[in-house]
Amino acid sequence: MKKLLLILIAALLPVQEAFCCTTVIVSAKASATGRPMMYKQRDADPEYNEMHYFTGNGYSYTGLINTGKTASVYGGINEKGFAIMNNLSYNLVPKGVDHDPQNGKVMKGALERCASIEDFVAYIDTARFWGCSANFGVIDAHGGAAYFEVWDSLVVRYDVPDGGYLYRTNFSFAGRHTTGGGQSRYDAATVALKTHKGKFTREWLFENIGRSFYYRGEDLLDRDCSLYDLPDSSIARTCSVAGLLIEGVGSKDKENSGVVWTAPGYVPCCYAVPVWVASGELLPPFQNATNELSVDLKKKLGTVELRDKVMPKVKAAEEIELKKAGKLHRRFARCGYKEDKLKQYYKEAQTRYELYTVDIAR
Repeated sequence: MKKLLLILIAALLPVQEAFCCTTVIVSAKASATGRPMMYKQRDADPEYNEMHYFTGNGYSYTGLINTGKTASVYGGINEKGFAIMNNLSYNLVPKGVDHDPQNGKVMKGALERCASIEDFVAYIDTARFWGCSANFGVIDAHGGAAYFEVWDSLVVRYDVPDGGYLYRTNFSFAGRHTTGGGQSRYDAATVALKTHKGKFTREWLFENIGRSFYYRGEDLLDRDCSLYDLPDSSIARTCSVAGLLIEGVGSKDKENSGVVWTAPGYVPCCYAVPVWVASGELLPPFQNATNELSVDLKKKLGTVELRDKVMPKVKAAEEIELKKAGKLHRRFARCGYKEDKLKQYYKEAQTRYELYTVDIAR
């Protein structure tokens, strides 16, 4: 009965709230690693996502795609240290105007063409006519970090404060103030970010943004909602399909050392592993299995089981991977990428993943 109720509620939701995203940009000085970071919680219709390596048409880059579909990219970083992500925005387009946003194709083009935020400024001035309605988050290897709120007749830039952060859901500050989307998720991110102390870590962003069930209701009371009681009101939503933490290039790092810490699936049910742009087509061997397992768990488990049984194991597994891969990343960033080191890490990570799947089934 609960699953039937979930389907009926989802069908009644406004289109603008059905498939959206939550994003955060953290400046280098606010990051524990001294590198800028961008987090994206991707909410979308296709349940299955994967990381894919692109080359041969401009700069090489690694990005998130719908599994098997390479025409659009939904977040990634290229060999020059330029990275991009987005949220759909629903209050930039004038009322009554039909619109078919091609934001995934715009981001694919940016990763192919842009080495810096200034390159993106020039690119987006023409690419906005491709059909955009988005908040694009970008960072580069020169310390740049900014959001661009973009529609066909509008581009507004918001630089991330030095030593601070910015975040977006599905409305733009430059858009119409009476409409938009994602206000409940924006409120949830506001509460989490304001209560954060010290430098931002990868672990904190995945745990407190990607797996947040916080919700502030119309009565202005704070609550921790469940999958079935209040679907799609929190950052971790029933339509969340991936979590990406793009860690950019530091001032002393190799230019091509950018890494994407990716949880390819329903983030409360899967943990993050690294994908380096320098590693090319060498990707985590279990990324598709992770995606399928997380979707299966989401569909089978109620909230109590999810929180009590699955999420503690996800967090424990993620802490191990972020610690082990973090050491490897420091070496790659300063000394250059080594294929044999990454192959060894992925081999060991595969073994840990296999043990994790046995443990999660208990």
